[in-house]
Amino acid sequence: FYTAPRSEAEPKASRSFDLLYRGLEITTGGQRLHTRASLEKSLRARGMNPEAFDSHLRTFELGMPPHGGFAIGLERLTAQVLG
Repeated sequence: FYTAPRSEAEPKASRSFDLLYRGLEITTGGQRLHTRASLEKSLRARGMNPEAFDSHLRTFELGMPPHGGFAIGLERLTAQVLG
């Protein structure tokens, strides 16, 4: 719900990526939604209740710059490299 859509024309496609190594996802990332309104809209579109995410959503009330990120599953990468 927190990943930015590719465009208004492609709301089900997102600005995100997954890096697979030997068939296992080891990195995921993308551009994040950065306004409370867009996050609430995304939650509702997925049938989720924004009130359940209030502590997360409150962090966006004072403003958040456009941002992105990624995370590496170091244990997954290590396991794949070592076989």
